[in-house]
Amino acid sequence: MPDIKKRIDELGMEVVASKPEQFDAFVQGEMKRWARVIADAKIGPEQPVERSEWRRMAPYGTVRHRTAQLQLHRQATLVFTRPAERGMSLHLKPLHPVFAAEASGVDLTQPLSASNLHAINAAMNQYGVLVWRGQPLTQEQQVAFAGSFGPLDIGMKRVFKRRERFTDERLIDISNVDIEGKVHQRASPKNLSNFANQLWHSDSSFMKPRAAYSMLHAVTLPSWGGNTEFADLRAAYDALDERTRHDIEDLEAEHYALHTRILLGDDAYTDDQKKEMPPVLWPLVDTHAGSGRKLLFIGAHARGITGWPTAEARIFLSDLLEHATRRERVYEHEWQAGDLVIWDNRATAHRGRRFDIAERRELRRTTINDTPEAILAAA
Repeated sequence: MPDIKKRIDELGMEVVASKPEQFDAFVQGEMKRWARVIADAKIGPEQPVERSEWRRMAPYGTVRHRTAQLQLHRQATLVFTRPAERGMSLHLKPLHPVFAAEASGVDLTQPLSASNLHAINAAMNQYGVLVWRGQPLTQEQQVAFAGSFGPLDIGMKRVFKRRERFTDERLIDISNVDIEGKVHQRASPKNLSNFANQLWHSDSSFMKPRAAYSMLHAVTLPSWGGNTEFADLRAAYDALDERTRHDIEDLEAEHYALHTRILLGDDAYTDDQKKEMPPVLWPLVDTHAGSGRKLLFIGAHARGITGWPTAEARIFLSDLLEHATRRERVYEHEWQAGDLVIWDNRATAHRGRRFDIAERRELRRTTINDTPEAILAAA
């Protein structure tokens, strides 16, 4: 029996009965439930029911309906099974009046089914930010989950080319910890990146293609601070006055990878590093592919507007960013170890908040770019 139980678990099945009489009772209950479903749907026994097969129950044989496959046999002592239904349904709880939801019901350590992949994409199109609690992922599990949505990007590693703690370059180290596992010195180059992350931005807006989904997983947290704030750029566009909408309709902003670093006093970059990520242009008014909604694509990586004097452009960009990040359009996430937060960089901006830089803080990020290979559609 232990070998049978092990095999049942491997097949993703669960025991419903171990004796024929127990199975008879189970089938009677299931048939009553199925009869109600079939009657409500007004279908006959020869018609399909959501990719499943229904046939009239015979004294011996097989009955299939949705989640059940029941092997009937009155003479032998068998273990009767059906597919297990653990952790297979996505549940959402809104966290903010405008956007963001807590997601549950799916085990992210396991391969995603097509239906759950589509459900997550649909939720992302609606909410822009999904928060998963209590999902402690290994590095390999995080890469595998993120890879379900498409090829992963390495971001600023193209410029810095530093030695990293992670062997898989697709994992981006959002921490203040060095390769020996020690907390970085305050003035380290790594901490400069941590400070730059405290400016409002969308990941990799300085690239083409840009980032679509980012997935940040909390491993070790400081005793205070370090929250992450998110702003809904679609709601920001909706709240613009008509004059501003008209003024920005055809404008393009220039996004540059090193702009925020230079703002923070770090200008020690070689010509080769600067050439690695040249500036790119994005329209200030964009349309989010998944929801069809217009959005105000703004963030700290934007350093100019095509055809405008630098000073005027930067003041206007600052005004737009201030509008986009008003408190009524911001969700603040207070991290717990084991959290995974997914956000859509094409619809949101985010920033980290201050914490004690002398305390250990470890998070891991994976990022999916907005490429034809990415699987970002809801259906």
